[in-house]
Amino acid sequence: MKTVLGMLLAVTAVQAQWVDLFAPPFSGTPLELMFGISCPAVGECFVAGGNSNTGFGMYKSNDPKIQTLTKVPITSPEPVLMLFGVAMQDTTHGVCGGLEIGIGGTYYTMNGKWFNESLEVGVVTTQALYNLGGHKYAYVGTDNAAMGPAVSKNGGLTFKGHWWPKNFAPNAPARYGAFPSDTTWYVTGGMWPSNNTDPNTREVTSKLTLNKKTGKLTRLSRTEPITGPVNGYGALIAKTTDGGATWTAQYNSTGEFYFNGIDCASENVCVAVAEGFAQDGATVPGVSVFMTTDGAKWDKVYSYGTSSGGSSMSVKMVSTTEAWVAATSGTGLKATGHFLHTTDGGKTWTEGAGLPFVGDVMEMSFVNATTAYAAAVTAEEVSTILALGI
Repeated sequence: MKTVLGMLLAVTAVQAQWVDLFAPPFSGTPLELMFGISCPAVGECFVAGGNSNTGFGMYKSNDPKIQTLTKVPITSPEPVLMLFGVAMQDTTHGVCGGLEIGIGGTYYTMNGKWFNESLEVGVVTTQALYNLGGHKYAYVGTDNAAMGPAVSKNGGLTFKGHWWPKNFAPNAPARYGAFPSDTTWYVTGGMWPSNNTDPNTREVTSKLTLNKKTGKLTRLSRTEPITGPVNGYGALIAKTTDGGATWTAQYNSTGEFYFNGIDCASENVCVAVAEGFAQDGATVPGVSVFMTTDGAKWDKVYSYGTSSGGSSMSVKMVSTTEAWVAATSGTGLKATGHFLHTTDGGKTWTEGAGLPFVGDVMEMSFVNATTAYAAAVTAEEVSTILALGI
């Protein structure tokens, strides 16, 4: 009996490992760049990305291992400049978004066959979109001078901003969000040192830049200090309990790091990830994993890669006790991806098997508690797809 039980536990452990669906030098990936991914079912994945020589768009795969992608048309009077994120409710309903020129920046589908431009007024920039269920969606980003979350209650046709007050977070612009209920939301903010003066270069993170004209992605090694016009690190977690009418800063710091992804299993149980680099002056380098169990106090529950350039963008909660954090350590071609995993509410974490050359996991999408996909940027500055339970 003990032997059988041991075998079952061993099988479970193997199944809990993330794998790369492709292999270095990643020449077989269906797209050069893949930033956002949303999979409402196994083998039913929507991907935001493209190729540097042909532009960006929405793509769909019906293959469980995503070996091929088919482009999904987008109806828009303005050219689609960059798509960073996608959030699908099911195989026929969802939204996508990114960076637009002139007007717009979010798009919706009600048939899974094409996307239409949302009725946005102004220039929207977002790399964080969310399915809230019941044909409701949200994004976190900027709309002209406003920043924070915007919510759609009509399938993505229109979004209403529930913006942070003016000057609420001058040192930590809004980045990602979590929406555990209709009225309780969390939004992370972050700023990092930068010497970028090129208006055509968008900084996706402190070490990922994308040229808006050429589509060229650059992954910075962060081994040398930033020189030139430098902004320091800023980090913020903000919360609202009245659907965005008022906001409270629950965590606010400068000099330590900046926040990226956040996810919640309930109104009170959430996990957020931050990253900082010692070479740029971060006083708390590497990955910092924070957790709240009362919806108010945030405690640091884990550190990763403090001396090896650790970074993290994405976190997902499976339950109030189980969560995954997608992390990376190492610079240049030594970059290795790890999925940090807790099943006891953040008390202990495992780091999982290393995934060679995986540089930055942009987004995770869980089909269920044991099956998931993730879009990642590799050390070779192209993308790959990672999978759990496939």
